[in-house]
Amino acid sequence: MTTKRKIEIKGNKARTLKDAREEFMNYNRVRRLAEATMSMYEENLNHFFTIIPSDTLCKEFTYNQVQEYLMVLNDRYTNVITITTRIKATRTFINFCIGKEYIKNVKIELPKKPEIIKETYSDADLRKLLKKPDRNSFNQWKSWMIANFLLGTGCRVRTAINIQIKDLDIDNQLIYYRETKNKRQTIIPMSSMLKSSLEDYLSLWDNTPDDYLFPNYRGEQMSADAFKRNVQRYNNSRGVTNTSSHSYRHTFAKNWILNGGDIFRLQKILSHSTMDMVRKYVNMYSSDLQIGFDNFNPLDNISGVKDKIKINR
Repeated sequence: MTTKRKIEIKGNKARTLKDAREEFMNYNRVRRLAEATMSMYEENLNHFFTIIPSDTLCKEFTYNQVQEYLMVLNDRYTNVITITTRIKATRTFINFCIGKEYIKNVKIELPKKPEIIKETYSDADLRKLLKKPDRNSFNQWKSWMIANFLLGTGCRVRTAINIQIKDLDIDNQLIYYRETKNKRQTIIPMSSMLKSSLEDYLSLWDNTPDDYLFPNYRGEQMSADAFKRNVQRYNNSRGVTNTSSHSYRHTFAKNWILNGGDIFRLQKILSHSTMDMVRKYVNMYSSDLQIGFDNFNPLDNISGVKDKIKINR
């Protein structure tokens, strides 16, 4: 009887937001979320607890506190993207608590924001970046290969730094992604131009199947930050002002769409779990789709049809 009573008391123990946060972070560690994602949750929840006391009992957390949190965000920040990022992290945490029935159904709405056109590389930029190095420098060749690889695959930085030589099936022109954002291993095609670039690059140095495609100066895996710095320095050296690694991904998507590629394959190649982002790409670059529209539109492409149409009165 005494044991049963203790269990009941333990089961009904009041849970604070701090307790729930610890459980939330442990849950995500078990899910093996990317280190960058875990850091994002950590940083944004730290910010959340500068506004809402961490010792607040979950059962006492109310919609009024949500409103207080949102008002402070609006006072502190003017950038809608920053506010949205803060809210998304907090909302994920609160939804976790709701699923666990620690707090009541407290809804947080995201602020509406205009769809921003993602920056891409111009054709002139790409011609500068894809020109083969004229110096016998492995770092220059590696940077050149990074530009080719990102443009030829549209992959994320984290995927690129995890590619090993054994992940490249050059004979069959396939690339194996073992590290993706959605944790799904993916196989994508390797274009003929990318195959040629990889053959040139790999012939420059002694490598083994377990070596990383883009090693650091010690021959080990590059960090994401080092990879981005490499892209920045290389682009500057080529006279290109855009130094974003992620712009290659947007450039791949934009040119895929403009060249008539189907969006279902684009979703798979970019490793998106849903079609949402792919649809955004189509919407973002809709004005570019006007280029050469008459040449591809079936109504305008069937020569002489308009001249043959007669209206009978």
